[in-house]
Amino acid sequence: GPNGNILTKRDFSSVRPRVVLTLGPATVLRARQKIRWSSPALHVSVVYAVEYSPGGGRWLRIADGLTAAYLTLDPATLPSSRDARLRVIASTGVLTGDAVSAPFVVPPHAPVVSIRVPQKPVVVGVDIVLQGSAWDPDDGGIVNPARYVWSDEKGRLGTGLWIVPSLPAGTHTISLAVYGAGGLVGRQSAVVVVR
Repeated sequence: GPNGNILTKRDFSSVRPRVVLTLGPATVLRARQKIRWSSPALHVSVVYAVEYSPGGGRWLRIADGLTAAYLTLDPATLPSSRDARLRVIASTGVLTGDAVSAPFVVPPHAPVVSIRVPQKPVVVGVDIVLQGSAWDPDDGGIVNPARYVWSDEKGRLGTGLWIVPSLPAGTHTISLAVYGAGGLVGRQSAVVVVR
């Protein structure tokens, strides 16, 4: 304080937080899994952050500001890797400690596909524009038109991010298959009515 009085006193100890990380028995992370860690009681609050490494020394922060010693990990939200690791960082605000998991595998993901088709019936002879987009969780946005394959119940309609097919009168189930960099295929379908 202004008179040299101690206003508050806090013992931060010189003991760094120690973290013990448990990642369950699976070496291949195929489904959501709760990961847990522990650190000894330090009589001060501890805040945790969790980072993911797909390999190559690159770390991605996937959670921050956690006060509980667990996190539910969803492999669908992580880039695929044959040499993935997790790192939990504990902080008292003054001192930090961390732990790194053993390597594990996050399998490749199929692209997430969306298509845009006319929502109302279309008159025969009017151009119908079908548009698609895809996101590969392992590779980002997919813009190569050769990876987009359009079809209906009668067969292939064409390739590309968008096509303008000539459809006869009737109800058509339009399907779009998008091929990701890892060879996996994402699919989406929608109905188009032509009168």
